[in-house]
Amino acid sequence: MVLRTAASLLRLDLAYVPQVALTQLRLPLRMGGFGLRSMTHVAPCAFLASIAAAAPSLCVPPSDTLCLDIKLAQDFIGPGPALPSPQDFLPFFSEPSSSRGLQRTLTSRADRSCLSTLYSDKSASVDAHLLSLKQSGASMWLSDVPTRPEFCFSDEEFRFCPFTFLSFP
Repeated sequence: MVLRTAASLLRLDLAYVPQVALTQLRLPLRMGGFGLRSMTHVAPCAFLASIAAAAPSLCVPPSDTLCLDIKLAQDFIGPGPALPSPQDFLPFFSEPSSSRGLQRTLTSRADRSCLSTLYSDKSASVDAHLLSLKQSGASMWLSDVPTRPEFCFSDEEFRFCPFTFLSFP
């Protein structure tokens, strides 16, 4: 829904937007993305973090259904440091502070997995473009409020910026 709304405002036809650009739209600003987060992408991370935070209050061992849900969420997140097996997930996080920062860690892991798909092109120009977008301040135009009139974009100028940002022709 967020992506469709942004596409409407920017006058983009999503049918013609390359997959690389769609991925880039969904990545966080710090990774050279446009910051339009996908709940499908973030939800498994939030689910695992909430289960881990609630682990001290949940019964052990976990039900078969919960183990399956944990496994599906872990599989979705992508490669990275090993998480406890679904059967060991609740006992591993049984200490109240052991889950602190887990959602941020898992979301970053999922973001890096998503970002790696952009680099599978191996094009030097794509690599250079993505590297430039990850530099400090490269995405400030998306998050800062203009403080003076000369720092404001017209609607047409703002619509043009994402095309440059996403390397559209």
